[in-house]
This record gives sequence, structure tokens and C-alpha cells, in this order.
Amino acid sequence: MNNKRLPRFTIVTPSFQKAKFIEQAIQSVLFQDYPNVEHIILDGGSTDGTVEILKKYSHLTWLSEPDEGQVAALNKGITMAKGEIIGVLNADDYYEKRAFQTALRIFQQRSDVSVLVGNCRIVDQDGKTLVFNRPRVRLEELLQPWRYHFPVNPSAYFYRKKLHSVVGWYQERHGVAFDYEFLLRLASKTKFFYLDQVLGNFRYYGETKAHQNRDHNLSDQIAISKEYWGEGWKRFFSVYQWSYFGFLFIPQLRKGVNSFQRFRSKVAFRTRLRRAMKKTAKL
Repeated sequence: MNNKRLPRFTIVTPSFQKAKFIEQAIQSVLFQDYPNVEHIILDGGSTDGTVEILKKYSHLTWLSEPDEGQVAALNKGITMAKGEIIGVLNADDYYEKRAFQTALRIFQQRSDVSVLVGNCRIVDQDGKTLVFNRPRVRLEELLQPWRYHFPVNPSAYFYRKKLHSVVGWYQERHGVAFDYEFLLRLASKTKFFYLDQVLGNFRYYGETKAHQNRDHNLSDQIAISKEYWGEGWKRFFSVYQWSYFGFLFIPQLRKGVNSFQRFRSKVAFRTRLRRAMKKTAKL
């Protein structure tokens, strides 16, 4: 293969105090069967040995310095990116083998595809599968996170860098749900291509932001979703409104909430129960 003729993938990894996992993330990029890859790591000034790991890999482009958080690091990395195709890989997540080759095949076969979405495994800190995410990708479905699976982690999707000139950058104001809001902006401008194949692995454990925010994840997503429902007189506004109303007040529909949301609710409940038991024991 002529490397220069292949589209370049740029993988952007924000990192802070992730020495325990970042090497697996690096190697999951390095060992892809794809020769034209740029991996940019923006570390927020870690002191846990992350920098020593980064120094081992000469192919990396990396910085380690205090920053303004994950979203700022992502946007900085994307402005540095030289690749045509962007992937975001958090420091504790990792790609499946041949994920880039799989993505490239679709991008080359379908010139109209700007966003490719695959399946994702949600795993614990030891890599054991907790939940399997097979997402829906139509905007109408993405806007109902209480009902449908959406892509829960960027390790399972890739998009063309040129889309940033259309939809803008990741936005800090949405907190830990910033990637969900970015997906909605993408979906409002272009159709997603769904591939029923695992592309990435999302590590879900006590130290991740998604886990720490588990009590509020769904409510945050719903608040963001409402920003995209449109005017009250539009047909789809009432579709979303009644779907949400059913989720809130009809028990049979509440049972249909997607499996990852159910899983996070169970984890949140168990955590609250443990805390209550500990507090009671101290009395």
C-alpha cells in the first residue's frame, strides 16, 4: 500500500492521571493494520507516570501541561490534526483490531458518508464486558436517549475533519455530555452510516466522569435533546414531547428504556444504597 495515497486518520486523546490505562490506548492505535495514522495526546500535566509512558513512543505527538479540561484539550488536538478522518479516543478506552481498515472501507466505498458509527463494548477496568452498545443513528432516535441507544463513546465512531467547519467545535457548557451534544449537531447536518461491527471499547468504572455523573447522565442528555426539538408547532416536537411524557409517566414505557441507561441507573442506585448503609453504620 502506498501510504501517501491513503487518507490519514488523526486520533485525539485527552488525558489526565491515566497511567494505568493509557498504554493500552496507545497500543490499540499503534497496532492497527493501517500505516497512515497520527496520534495526538493532550495530557493535562499528569504526575502519575503518564509522561514516562508517552516518552516511550516516538510516533506520538504529545503535550503535557496544565489545561482547561477535556473539551479544551480535544479542541486543541483537532486544530493540530493533519488527518482527513478524526477519531477521539479517551485515555482509558481502546480500539478493536482493524477498526481503521474497517472504517476506511466504508469511507472509500461511500463518498457521501461523513460519519461512520459502529458498535461499542462497555467494559470494566479489567476489560470484562458489562453492556453491549448497538446504537441507533437517525436524528429522530438520537433525540430520544431515554428510548433508543445512541453511540455512548467516541471510540466507536469516526468522522471527516471538514465537518468542524460546518458544526463548530466541542462545547464546554454541556459538561460531561458534550459528546452527545456534538453528535446531535453532526446528525442535524449530515446522515450517519451505521456499521453493525464493534469498533471500540469504552471503559466504565468508578473513576470515569460518566460513572461519577451516573445520577445525572440521562437528565443531562434530555436537557440537551430539548435544545434540538425545534419549534412547538413542528410535528417532531410533539413526537419527542409525547415520547418523553410516556417515559416519565407510563410504567410500561419506562421498562423500555435502553439497556445502558438501565445499567447506569442500577449502578447509581447501588452506590446510593452503599453510601446510606455506611452513613447508618456510623451513627
